[in-house]
Amino acid sequence: MKQEFILQVPENIRYISDWKELNLPKGHYIMDKVVTGCGFTEYFLNNNIPTILCSPRKTLLKNKHDQHLKKSLEDPRILPTYLFRNEIDKDITIDFNLTEKLGDTEIKVNNEKEYILGLRRNLANYISTTQTPPKILVTYDSLRHILETIAEIDPNLINQFQIVVDEFQSIFMDSRFKASTELDFVTALQSVPNVCYLSATPMMKEYLEELDEFKDLPYYELSWPDNKITTATIYEKNVRSIIQPCLDIIKNYKNGNYPKKECNGQIIESKEVVFYVNSVKDICSIIKKAELKEDEVNVICAHD
Repeated sequence: MKQEFILQVPENIRYISDWKELNLPKGHYIMDKVVTGCGFTEYFLNNNIPTILCSPRKTLLKNKHDQHLKKSLEDPRILPTYLFRNEIDKDITIDFNLTEKLGDTEIKVNNEKEYILGLRRNLANYISTTQTPPKILVTYDSLRHILETIAEIDPNLINQFQIVVDEFQSIFMDSRFKASTELDFVTALQSVPNVCYLSATPMMKEYLEELDEFKDLPYYELSWPDNKITTATIYEKNVRSIIQPCLDIIKNYKNGNYPKKECNGQIIESKEVVFYVNSVKDICSIIKKAELKEDEVNVICAHD
């Protein structure tokens, strides 16, 4: 990389938003946050800078949007976000029997052009009327619509925005099955002034140096105090089937029997559980037998 910088995280910092002295650069740069769950995207979504958060996965954006909507009603320091939900990007082919919701009115649309124009009108209205700094959530695939909408409002408006490319290593991983889409995304980013490529698992520097879009970018790495980074303890348990152990765990969570751990004198409860199950059939069986509702479960599947 052209320049590499180590940012020493102070001892008393748990979340990036607590780091008041942090002064991030302008322009394009790579940020290796090293650890997950440090609140870096939250830092961008709650500061006073107009922000576009790009993510490779719709589910992650929806969860982030829903969390902000709920928290903003309870805490005025949490800013609401705008989710640019483009259902057309969910598959290669789509039945354009879609509806666009405008206020309390649903308007049926018959083709892709009408649908996208409706989404962009809603976005333009949000940008023009919001009383807080715009905080827009969008997938990699749909960033082009955001940039075109902003340019139509004011060609210079994009200069005020910070674009955050979350999990940016996905650009390279996803290029195996949608290379042209990822290339269009990276190309579009070259036309905007401020881009942070953010990840806790960035690509190897040797690979980045082979790409014109990344080889000359400043590379920042967070250096966390030793007591902030812990290695997970793994306990192995042999079972005949993964289904029943998962059902037992889900039952405990639904009954409010959360696992607890003491950390720095505080009792911390785990209120979310993650299962790694290498079988779609078993995943469906677990969801049905546990009688999980749509808002109680998220399923993320790899493409291969």
